[in-house]
Amino acid sequence: MNYFKDSFEEVKKVTWPTKNHALKVTVITIIFTAIATLVVTSLDFGFKTAYDKATDYSPKVQRDRADQAAQATANQNAPVQIDPSALGITDSEGNPVNVTTTPVAPAAN
Repeated sequence: MNYFKDSFEEVKKVTWPTKNHALKVTVITIIFTAIATLVVTSLDFGFKTAYDKATDYSPKVQRDRADQAAQATANQNAPVQIDPSALGITDSEGNPVNVTTTPVAPAAN
């Protein structure tokens, strides 16, 4: 019990800040935090932009982009292949239905 009694006596000796002082310190802390956040965010954006620009010039990135463009062009002109047996179409009694497909030419752009 002495511990709690001594603790309360020590708390009474503490010089507590005034309401005005506490408000000033709080405002300063909020402003400092906002400024620090802006600085760190700006640095992060700058480093990311520099990294992206540096990697844009790497031969691997250039080769990958060329491969992706070639693949996209090839995919646009490739006919769609459908395996009718993979569709699993059945009639009302559950018997498999033979489906035939006819290729259609792509529409002209």
